[in-house]
Amino acid sequence: MVKPFSPRELVARVQALLRRVLRQAGQAQIQRTAHFSVDLEQRAACRYQDDKNEPLELTTLEFDLLATLISQPGRVWSRT
Repeated sequence: MVKPFSPRELVARVQALLRRVLRQAGQAQIQRTAHFSVDLEQRAACRYQDDKNEPLELTTLEFDLLATLISQPGRVWSRT
């Protein structure tokens, strides 16, 4: 990568590389909880409600936040 480059481009390239590596390693690209399902590869999320899968319309930031929180189960976030 030739300088100058934007930090956003660097982050996007690293994320793309990580997605490829995880896919090749055979790790699951779908994270699930009791109430949500997040497909990291397709960047899609669903909510389970009354035995139905309801697709969620999320912005990029909202999806990234949900994916981060769902990937770290049991972690407690507190303000101190």
